[in-house]
Amino acid sequence: MTRSFIQLWTRAEFEVWKSAPNSPLIYAASNQFKQRGITKGDHLFIVACFADALHLMGCLKVEIGTVNAVEAKNLLPKDAHTWAKDYVFHDRSLNTRMRFDLHVPVRVLTSFRFADGTFPKFKGDGSEFKPDPQTFRGVRELSSNTAINLAKLLGGKEAPKNEVTVVEPEKIRALSIRQPYAERILRGDKKIEYRTWPTTHRG
Repeated sequence: MTRSFIQLWTRAEFEVWKSAPNSPLIYAASNQFKQRGITKGDHLFIVACFADALHLMGCLKVEIGTVNAVEAKNLLPKDAHTWAKDYVFHDRSLNTRMRFDLHVPVRVLTSFRFADGTFPKFKGDGSEFKPDPQTFRGVRELSSNTAINLAKLLGGKEAPKNEVTVVEPEKIRALSIRQPYAERILRGDKKIEYRTWPTTHRG
């Protein structure tokens, strides 16, 4: 069965690839691919999270992998560094170019789910919406619906760039603080119970 995963790249990596000619999507490296069981036919969505946005850079369809650094050496570009334990290589027949102008819109973020049913952590209120980079760290498996939504964005079936979406403050709060009833709140089955939480000063 084909599975889909997401990998967070750093802003520095984003900028380096953005400055490269044509920026072809060739491979990805990690110390977690083997642990996650990524194999031929799986999909790996590449993202970067900075400037209060989740940037969707592309989707790698695994043609070769997971392989170790020794096996990957002859497949990597000449200037590539074998810093990681695991490597996967894209199906080059697809001739995929990386994207640097694509932001995941709020409506996709609010329905975003990992394969275990959990959702990312977000910061924000009714007037701003900021995805938390920490929640996307590493390599995580995606739910099938989330993978479909991200694939649609890359396929150009939606136009998320510069989109302004109004999200109800209660939904933002539910995602932000991870309340036990967040799922029911998002479905509209339950209202948020507003409380005043004590704060602790750490000197």
